[in-house]
Amino acid sequence: MKNIKIKTDTKGATVLTSVIIIAATMVLISVSMGLNSINENQITLHQSQISELNITANGCSEEALYRLSRDSTYSGETLTIESSTCEITVSGNGNNRTIVIEAQKNNYNKYLELEVSINPNFSVSNWSELPS
Repeated sequence: MKNIKIKTDTKGATVLTSVIIIAATMVLISVSMGLNSINENQITLHQSQISELNITANGCSEEALYRLSRDSTYSGETLTIESSTCEITVSGNGNNRTIVIEAQKNNYNKYLELEVSINPNFSVSNWSELPS
């Protein structure tokens, strides 16, 4: 019997394996970049919401100070600014008042507390953010 040698060419299999590995790597990179983009968009949206909430809370604080400076019996109200709301509560008597601001936009809240003296000169002695 003759020994027959069969020559096998593995070049094609090597190239095919390399193409499959490169394609899988490209798919993983593409998916990773897509997920990263989604995360960045969510972070940007969150930062935008927080920024708008800060503007609302500070605007309501300024409004409360203005109204209290004009009327010492002012006790607060609820204001709507675009898609945000804030509740103003004024407490205290005599020359000292405490203003609490609760601003809300979607699922975000911000609380501010202002301590105000109304006589003899109208002044804010403390302006602080309260924990949510």
